[in-house]
Amino acid sequence: GTAIVNEVQTPDFVLPDTEGYLDAFMRVNKLRHESKGQSVTTTYSVDGGQTWSPTQGAATNVQTLMSDYSDHEQDFEITCKKIRFKFFGT
Repeated sequence: GTAIVNEVQTPDFVLPDTEGYLDAFMRVNKLRHESKGQSVTTTYSVDGGQTWSPTQGAATNVQTLMSDYSDHEQDFEITCKKIRFKFFGT
C-alpha cells in the first residue's frame, strides 16, 4: 500500500505595519495544537514560508500521537514580526 502524508500550513500571524508597531516584535514561546494519528512533525517560518525551522531540535521534532485527538505543547522561543507553522504527518 501507499502511505498518505497530510500537510497543513497556517497563514502568517503578522504584527501590523502601523506607527505603534513599527519597532515592535512578538515573542513566541509555545506551540499548542490538537491532533491525532501516528506522528507529526512541526516547523515554523518567519520569512513567509521560504525557509522552515524545527520547533524543537531536529532529533526531537517528531511527536508521537494517539488514536484520539489530544492536546500537544511544544516550548520554543523566537522573536519575529510574523510567523507561520507547518504540520506534516510522518
